[in-house]
Amino acid sequence: MGFKINSKNFVPEGEPSVSEMADFCEIKALLDGHGYSLVSLQSALGISGDDELNQENGDDDSHFLQVEEVLREIDDRLLNSANNYPFQASRFGLDINPNCDRSVKEVYTFLLLATRVNMNQMKIQDGINATDVFERLSAVIIQHYWGDSAQAFVIGTGADENHFKNKVEQAIEQIGEPGTQFRWPDGSTKQEKDGNVDVIAFIPFADNRKGRFIAMGQCKTGTNWRSSISENIPKAFVDGYISPPFTFSPVPLFFVAESFYDNWETLQRYSTGILFDRCRLMQYLPQSIEQNLIQDITQWNQSIFDILAP
Repeated sequence: MGFKINSKNFVPEGEPSVSEMADFCEIKALLDGHGYSLVSLQSALGISGDDELNQENGDDDSHFLQVEEVLREIDDRLLNSANNYPFQASRFGLDINPNCDRSVKEVYTFLLLATRVNMNQMKIQDGINATDVFERLSAVIIQHYWGDSAQAFVIGTGADENHFKNKVEQAIEQIGEPGTQFRWPDGSTKQEKDGNVDVIAFIPFADNRKGRFIAMGQCKTGTNWRSSISENIPKAFVDGYISPPFTFSPVPLFFVAESFYDNWETLQRYSTGILFDRCRLMQYLPQSIEQNLIQDITQWNQSIFDILAP
């Protein structure tokens, strides 16, 4: 899952996964503005031979089967995102759906690029930090996932102890669990950035009494998030920084920009909570999104395409 875009000339190397090849086709289609043919994919991957995609003679060549798997992957993404997907597959390639809503296209494009560009080098474009944008987007989506009564916000990161302390105190105030306050855990160096929590969601009660649904999540762009999936332990965050701890242990959430299927059950188990990949995020994308967020997403996307354009 390590396929990265570092320049205008990019192609998955080695033995790319189906997800990597699908991402590659999607990016090429967006750069073209119309679509990307699977014959071009064959050429990019160095596949030679009969270019006819429908092998009527029963040829089961692994290369052609691999290309056909890309088409199935595209169909799966359409279904798994509840049609919030800007592409459509045919026998011959991948086309951009001209009827796709603009916000759906921009958000999907953002998640795609935030997976495949080198985020160590390219995450900040025109002063817009894609990591921060992904956290804001995740908060919007998780709020929509839990319904109109839910509230969600980004806890944010910072470089000093006061920033972190202030953010947690603001979170406590927003959640409104009575009688709770911030505390530094014993032995703390007071150098925490975010305590492995990026987004908090909760469902309030009008009675202002203890005991309400709370969820805390981490947000990861790129493809190197698998080793971090078990680090999201909201109970440790609450026990360490909030006194007394919330009566309800928060549900862990883990948001990733990548679309993947490898080892899903194992990774879901390690996350100990709810895992949201690209398609799950798209499924619960609300129809109306704050204009400032869409503008930042669109501007960041365009900056990346300006770099990649031939």
